[in-house]
Formats: sequence, structure tokens, C-alpha cells
Amino acid sequence: MKLMAKVRRILADEGVAALLVRVGRKATRVGGSSPPAPPAGNAEALPAPVVQAEAPVERPVEAAPPPTPPPPSPAELLQPIVEEHERLTANFAERARAIPFPGLDRFYWYHTIDLGDGLVTPGQYDFRSCMPAFHFPDDMRGMKVLDVGSATGFFAFECEKRGAQVVSVELPSLQTWDVIPEERARVLQVIADYHGAATLEEAYYRHLRGPFDFCHQQLGSSVRRCYSTIYKLSAEALGERDFDWVILGDILIHLMSPFEALKVVAPLCRGTLVVTADVMGVEESLPLACFFGKMSMATDARSWWGFNRKCITDMLERVGFDEVSVVGKYSEVLRPSWVPFQRWVFHGKRSGGGR
Repeated sequence: MKLMAKVRRILADEGVAALLVRVGRKATRVGGSSPPAPPAGNAEALPAPVVQAEAPVERPVEAAPPPTPPPPSPAELLQPIVEEHERLTANFAERARAIPFPGLDRFYWYHTIDLGDGLVTPGQYDFRSCMPAFHFPDDMRGMKVLDVGSATGFFAFECEKRGAQVVSVELPSLQTWDVIPEERARVLQVIADYHGAATLEEAYYRHLRGPFDFCHQQLGSSVRRCYSTIYKLSAEALGERDFDWVILGDILIHLMSPFEALKVVAPLCRGTLVVTADVMGVEESLPLACFFGKMSMATDARSWWGFNRKCITDMLERVGFDEVSVVGKYSEVLRPSWVPFQRWVFHGKRSGGGR
């Protein structure tokens, strides 16, 4: 009772603040003497309670992230490729002077091919980094390969390196290119002038036959070259049948009758038919082909067709390949015009592996 009376008196005379101060001191007093309590009734003698705010925690100031560098320009992206091609060209020209091979300094190199001992042809197309997109087996021993439109022979020699027995097919002459008869003389003259050739036979040697023969010799290759248009291929003409792999590398665009060509090649393949093409990204519900013949008059006058994915798939299925798929894509740069391009790789197979 005395305690309650005291509490009431403090509240009446000194207020809640004084009561809280007294209670706090009483509760925290542990041993020893403490300052005497201020006299009752003298509120002014009590110091006002001090509330001290906590000092703000100092946090390290985070540095602003560095500005994002601008993306490299097309010229900067191409610079390493340009420098590599220039290096290959200069190195090959220097090495070629010491190699006794007729017309070597005038050859056109369609493919970049590593011939060993640091000798690499400075090709317009370098497929060396693109090979994973084709899904060729690493070990092709015991397999037969037909490479149609083989040009300098990159794919033929690559498959041979993996152990395959290879037949490489190319046109027998420039005159057998698929061109409009009335334009043939003009188109072929452009090619002859490009090579500085006095005759079409000389132009053909520099453009197709000579480069392949040189690589064949340097590699000590056993690839067998067959000269024919695609339309005239047969087991009799090739001396072989039942190829495990048939390669049509980017040639459908240059054929006036691409479906006829597929119809001719299909019976020769007992395994996988490989078709590469620049596929148009257009309507996929319909099989569409686009005629390029008018546009190509301003370029090579030898490009005729473009296809969408369904068109190539349907054509392959129609000639007997019921398992058709896109197994890869690759992007590269045309040298030395430095035009980027992309190709799709199609595989056509027959279920069960037979015809």
C-alpha cells in the first residue's frame, strides 16, 4: 500500500517521466552505491530523459558499373577473317613458286583445303570450322561416298581422311553449265576473262580441273574423279552403286531442274543424302520455290532457284527418303567479297536403311 501511495504521489507531483526514470534506476541498480534520488517534489532537479538516436551505419559506396561498350562493328568482326585470308593468300603464293605444277599461280580456289606442312589453299569458301553441322561419322572406314559438284574437293578429301572410299563428280566442261543457250557464249566469256584465259579449255583448267588435281597430288589422295553432269549420273557411269553417303553441297540453286537431279541421284544412295541450301524463311505450311533466274542476270547468270524448308523436305520425301531432317546450320563469310551467308544441312534417309 505504501508503494502504491508513493507511485501516485510521484505521478501527481512529478509526472510519468520522473516515474520512469526512478523505476529504471531501481531496476538496474546492482551492488555498490548509486547517486541519491532527487528530493521528492523537486521535478526541476530531475534531468529530462535523454533519447540518443543510433548513429547511422556507414555502408561502403558501391562504384557505378562501367559503361557497356558498344558492340563491335561489322568491319571489326570481319577483321580477323580478312587478316587470316590475306595471310593464307600471301603464304600460298610464296610457297607455290617453289612447287612445279602447271598453271598453279593462276588457279581459282573454291575451297580452303589444308594440304599439310603449312600449305593451305586460300579458298572462297572455308568449311573447316563448319564440319560439325554436317554430322559425318568420325570413322568412315568401309563406307562409300559420292560428292556431287565437288569443285576443289574439300568434302571429298575430308571424307577420305576419315577412311571412306570416295568418288568426286564435276562438270566435264564449262559448256555443260546449266545456262540459257542464248546466253551461254556471254556467260562463259565472262569466266574466261576473269581467268585471263585465251580459251574455254584453259579457263576450265584454272577454274576446276587444275585446282582439284593439285590438291589430289599434294595429299597423295585416292579419291576418284568422275566428269559428268548430275543429270547423267548412273551406277554404270560411276562404276559404283549403293553409296553410304551422297553429298549435294549447295548445288540445287544452280540447277534448272533440281527435282530431276534429285530423282537421278536418289537410286545411287543406300544411306544418307546430304543437301545444303540457303533456305528462305517464308511460309512453312506450303512447299515453295522462288525463281532467281531474273535476279541472277546481274551476278553469275547461273543461279535459278531458292527453296523454303518444306519444299526441300517434300522433294526429298517424294524421291524416296521418308526420314528427312535438318541436322545443322552453319554461317560463314564469302571470301574475298566478305559477304556473310548461312546454309541449312538436310539429311534424307530411308527407314530401315534400304531403298
